Amino acid sequence: MKISALLPQVALVLAVAYACSDSTSPPSNAVAAGNQRVSVIGKQPPPPVPTVIAVTITSTPATAIFTGVFFNNGLIHDDGIGAETSTGTAWLRFDNKQPSNLGYLDGTTSANARFMAHDLNFSGSGTLTIGGVDYKIDQVISFARFESCGFAEDTPSPCAHIEFTVTDAAGDPHLGHLLAFESSECLDTGEGGTLFYNCSLPPIPPPVGS
Repeated sequence: MKISALLPQVALVLAVAYACSDSTSPPSNAVAAGNQRVSVIGKQPPPPVPTVIAVTITSTPATAIFTGVFFNNGLIHDDGIGAETSTGTAWLRFDNKQPSNLGYLDGTTSANARFMAHDLNFSGSGTLTIGGVDYKIDQVISFARFESCGFAEDTPSPCAHIEFTVTDAAGDPHLGHLLAFESSECLDTGEGGTLFYNCSLPPIPPPVGS
């Protein structure tokens, strides 16, 4: 038999052997890099949510309505709906320009007014002005954030419930509470196109000893 007649068969055997060996070899760098990228990025956190924020200073009590932005990259369910979470990072930032005539006291804030949480570590900064009184944020006692923020169907679900302490200009301490909701759930339009706040107010604890 001529050698030339064997060449196609030899080539076929070599091709099959190479394919079998290649199928058991490690993935190429490009494929490995792609798999690693997917595992690192995973599910993207939700975007920040425009919020309306009801703040009550309990010693007065005085309540003002603010606007701001809420962000939470804690435990995220596939459907975006879940219970309270205490993992990851969250923050509630107040807008520099605040609305007026929303049915409660008007409020203003300093430029750096915000509350932050990283896992169970809480902090706050800035000054809230309610009814003409300045309250400097001192300590954040609790920062509960909810994955159902912005996903309410019947009853609005809060984005955050925060308890904190403040100090007024005279140096007197006060306790503060707030509830933040997705804006469209709690701002209704009244006669003449005016907006008013139509959601829950922060709970006020009973007097000590009651």
